[in-house]
Amino acid sequence: MADDTIETYEVEVILAARIKTQKTGTEDAVWEYHVKYAGYNNRFDRWQPVSSFGTDCDRLVNSFWYNVGPPQASWEAGTVVHPSQEWIDEEKQRFRDLFKADGKPTLVKKKSNVAPPSPNA
Repeated sequence: MADDTIETYEVEVILAARIKTQKTGTEDAVWEYHVKYAGYNNRFDRWQPVSSFGTDCDRLVNSFWYNVGPPQASWEAGTVVHPSQEWIDEEKQRFRDLFKADGKPTLVKKKSNVAPPSPNA
């Protein structure tokens, strides 16, 4: 692989979200998302911070929260929230309709020194 490319893995769907760090004072809660990678079975599902997603996942994250509803002030660190199975199925179908999901890494021009998380990690 050339030096100016990195492997990226497509997020097929968000299966859940959890609070890693609870909101304190002026600091927002830190969330992690349980993601399924396109072309990989569930043993490669990982908890990832939203910062590891590309900007192409903004719609998916917003859709997740629309389905789940807004975070509640009473939720503590470790709280896990799940979308409906119907939403998961719809997002998987949307992904299949829009993207090639063969499980092969996508090669893209390097935009930073930090590579996205690998399902093999």
